Amino acid sequence: MEFAMLATLVSNSCPQMVHAPRPPKVLRLQGHEELDRLAREKDAVLVAVKGAHVEQLQELQARVLELQAHCETLEAQLRRAEWRQADTAKEKDAAIDQ
Repeated sequence: MEFAMLATLVSNSCPQMVHAPRPPKVLRLQGHEELDRLAREKDAVLVAVKGAHVEQLQELQARVLELQAHCETLEAQLRRAEWRQADTAKEKDAAIDQ
């Protein structure tokens, strides 16, 4: 009888898989809450960066307009200086001809 009992114990002692313990539902919910919080933080940072980028673009566009206006002013001054130089050259040529 002991042999039969030993055979039964050996045949019932097959290796069994050991499963890793699953986190309790509370921990999983806390993990989701943490992910949600991090996602909200990321979104807030993105909104702030986009806002700063928009401000930078507006400042740069304003600077471009200022530089274009300054360039137009300098071009007008250059044309006037060229006209004065041409008028002076004509006056000198007229004086030489007399």
